[in-house]
Amino acid sequence: MSTTTDPIAPAPAMPEPEWIRVKQAVAWSGISESTLYTLMAAKRFKSLTLRERGQARGTRLISFPSLRAFLESKAEGGMEP
Repeated sequence: MSTTTDPIAPAPAMPEPEWIRVKQAVAWSGISESTLYTLMAAKRFKSLTLRERGQARGTRLISFPSLRAFLESKAEGGMEP
């Protein structure tokens, strides 16, 4: 008996990421980078910056679940940012 995979079977779902970079958030949400930074400054969703001590720049990460929840609240008629 041979075991073959079904070529029509759907691919397994990828787990949702916990944190994404700003460029990934732009691609996923369609929100411009400048608007995302404005929303981050207003603390509309969780974000953090990873950087070494003494460095001026770091890597900005956005909590994917909080960004998704923010957008879903807007789709349900939430208040404007």
